[in-house]
Amino acid sequence: MSGKQIRKRTGKKTARKAKTAKTAPSKKKAVSAGNKTAISRTITQAREYYGRNDIDGVIDLLTAIDDDAPFRDNREKADYYRLLAFAYAASGRLAEAETYARRGLELNEQDRDFHFALAFVYISFKNYEQTLKSIDRYLELYDRREETQSDSDFLSDASLY
Repeated sequence: MSGKQIRKRTGKKTARKAKTAKTAPSKKKAVSAGNKTAISRTITQAREYYGRNDIDGVIDLLTAIDDDAPFRDNREKADYYRLLAFAYAASGRLAEAETYARRGLELNEQDRDFHFALAFVYISFKNYEQTLKSIDRYLELYDRREETQSDSDFLSDASLY
């Protein structure tokens, strides 16, 4: 029955179902508009998901945070990039993994985890020259880490392997 037929029968106008119905605010907007504590909790939860090998859960949680969200500091932002880089690599989305590993290196070139992630991406793309450069840098930073203990040690903390 068309809208005209219903109006004739009932005398009332009918509301057409619009394809663009009102929806709740997207998860992305809700997290990016949130405070630093909400972002920290989301990153902590994503680490837990990663520990349980729920890669899709990690990606869903973290893509709900805008890159320009108010992170507490660069270390927290690096954790965000690190988790996304490793999650995307584990899910086979290597271009995204490379993007987030590179963003992490922009924050801290001394963070060995980003070099490791890039080595994984490069070897998957059969770019052996870049793989070797990334692995060499990773090993150099790994040796230095034992002396300084300065970076996050994400690989052992999150049970990646």
